[in-house]
Amino acid sequence: MSYVIQIIEQACLIFPLVLGIYLSFSVLRIADLSVDGTFVLGAAVFGKSVSSGVSLPLAFLLALGAGMVAGSITALIQRNNRIDPLIAGILMAFILNSLSLVIMQRPNIGLLGLTSVSMRGMILALIIPILAFGLSIFLMSKTGLWLKAFGNNQQLVAMLGQNPERLRMVGLSISNGLAALSGSLSALASGYADINMGFGQALIGIAMILIGRQLLNIFKRHDLVQDIAAISFTFLGVILYFVLTNEVIRYGLSPVYLKMAIGAFLILFLLLASDRAVHTQSRTT
Repeated sequence: MSYVIQIIEQACLIFPLVLGIYLSFSVLRIADLSVDGTFVLGAAVFGKSVSSGVSLPLAFLLALGAGMVAGSITALIQRNNRIDPLIAGILMAFILNSLSLVIMQRPNIGLLGLTSVSMRGMILALIIPILAFGLSIFLMSKTGLWLKAFGNNQQLVAMLGQNPERLRMVGLSISNGLAALSGSLSALASGYADINMGFGQALIGIAMILIGRQLLNIFKRHDLVQDIAAISFTFLGVILYFVLTNEVIRYGLSPVYLKMAIGAFLILFLLLASDRAVHTQSRTT
């Protein structure tokens, strides 16, 4: 039973980050790697705030706000595609890592004893459903539909009288805000905020989304609303990812090789997604 609880807790801690990556990667169609930096930024702002005597709710809000500001800056760097989004994200993650170190004034901040295990569970049980349901409703709103249109065809969005750059800023602000919130939750659960805790989180999040997408394609749950189904199966993808990684470690694979295994899984799912897209396109033509 403790193993199942551990898996669910790991999934809940990282799920806000995955929701943010889902918004940028699946909806906006932007490979935004700046979330590696905003994940750490959220942990740094949260850790510094709490250690300075700020209440937990306000510390979470400050972390969320810092992530949204960082996302807005990322959108400005990408404005009119003057800088490739992938390069812009890498540069922003690089800058945010240094900024997080400036905020913390040391490589890590200890946060042990802030909450009990049961209280952390209550926080996760409250925040995660709100975020998942809230994002589902948001994507079905008028603004959410325009964000989807942005991901499909930016030129068409401009022709229809909308400002693509405003939509980019809205989407990346929310995406990075969720990543920062995930960082703050992880810092609370682990008992520390560390400058290295965000390394590779973007690629791991993409892997989880791709696993969820394959599960959705397998079960073909067309009876559910599209956004609710996609987000629900994304959470299942997160769960499956942690089950796989924990089982791999349990059966003797050294953590040194874990990222190699994750990379291999990611390549496999990208190939499966590519093959499915080619097959679908050939059937339609």
